Amino acid sequence: MALNHSFVALPTFSPLFASSLSSLTSASTFFDISLPYYQTETDIVDENQRSKSTIRRRTRYIAIVIVLIILILLRAHITCLMAMVNCYITWPFSRPCHLRVDVRSLPSEKTIYKYVSRNMHHILLGSLSEDPPKPWLVARNSCVTMHFHFEHYYYWNDTSGRELLVENYPSFVNTYFVLHKFGGVFLGMDLYCLHPFDGIIQHIESKISTTAHILLASKAFPIGVSNGFIIATKHHPLLDRMIRDIKYFDGCFIIPFLTVMFSTGPMYISSQMQLARSTWDSIVVLDDKENMYTN
Repeated sequence: MALNHSFVALPTFSPLFASSLSSLTSASTFFDISLPYYQTETDIVDENQRSKSTIRRRTRYIAIVIVLIILILLRAHITCLMAMVNCYITWPFSRPCHLRVDVRSLPSEKTIYKYVSRNMHHILLGSLSEDPPKPWLVARNSCVTMHFHFEHYYYWNDTSGRELLVENYPSFVNTYFVLHKFGGVFLGMDLYCLHPFDGIIQHIESKISTTAHILLASKAFPIGVSNGFIIATKHHPLLDRMIRDIKYFDGCFIIPFLTVMFSTGPMYISSQMQLARSTWDSIVVLDDKENMYTN
């Protein structure tokens, strides 16, 4: 009896399939075929910390830039503030020589020029210069009449002041430029003269020893000096400094009164006086209320 042998065909890999497998194997060496990555709680915390650190660093940089911009924009105000603080702190303990003398007791002979030029200056700028208040004219005329023997009398308004600046101080008229150029006596328009200046000028000239310069200003309250009455020689070192530094104090302090007070007024000359200690041997502060020339 013949036996029928059945053969079961075993599966075989075709060359094409083998080639595909080989490609897949080789590709796996270049690509990470793995399960998706899941962040742990520690990884999330670290990433948050790095993010916060980056934000803090950027915030610091922005804050530094903002502060620098503010300092640049407010440099005039900061300069004024520092100078004024220095003046308020140091003036009660260290200040220029104060002259305690009653000008009424001084001789009033008509003296000749020695150091202080016998010039008188009044300054009135703006619309008021065209039609000054009558009390101001009375006060000014009292001083001009009393000192008719002075060499020159100057009344500075917008026109004459501008001409002076164009000729001598192209960059900038106020009190300090006038006195620096000509020397003499400066008076505010509202000051009425009760006594001649000859006695006080002769008195301070006699006190000059090592320098040919002298500057006298009246005491202000509570500290510093007033810029409404100044006697000075030409080119006084303090005036040199004030003209040089005035651009650093040129700022707007919102209120007009404060702007004038700090940028060119009494606080400006007082703070500069405190900073210019090398000029103190030629500076005198007129003390005592009886010496004030206000009407």
